[in-house]
Amino acid sequence: MATVLTTGRAFTEPSTSMANTIRPGDVVVVAHTTQVRRGDVIVEQQTVPTPGNYLRRVIGLPGDHVACCDARGRITVNGQPLDEPYLYPGDAPSEVRFKVTVPKGHLWLLGDHRRVSYDSRELGPLTGQVAGRVV
Repeated sequence: MATVLTTGRAFTEPSTSMANTIRPGDVVVVAHTTQVRRGDVIVEQQTVPTPGNYLRRVIGLPGDHVACCDARGRITVNGQPLDEPYLYPGDAPSEVRFKVTVPKGHLWLLGDHRRVSYDSRELGPLTGQVAGRVV
């Protein structure tokens, strides 16, 4: 007898923005939830500028102060440097400098392959609907 997953949904990654964690063509299962934590990989449903579903990593939650970069080139959240072992080999945490306090109802989302990811560094804090967390 087959088991049916009724609390999740499958998504296929179309881009390299989350490589090497999730590669183009990989299918991921997403648990339906709006509760996310820093470090979670989520599917966010964006309506602008290009509508679609995007896999990204949660770096900052509402109220967090997120900045790039400290003296060692690391992204900081609330003054604490992030350890990001998931970064694509050879990518810097960010080549774009930023300082932002994430507003209520928003998230600071980045791809793991920072060199090619179109994310909060260009778009600012994102307000799209969270479709769920990758499990």
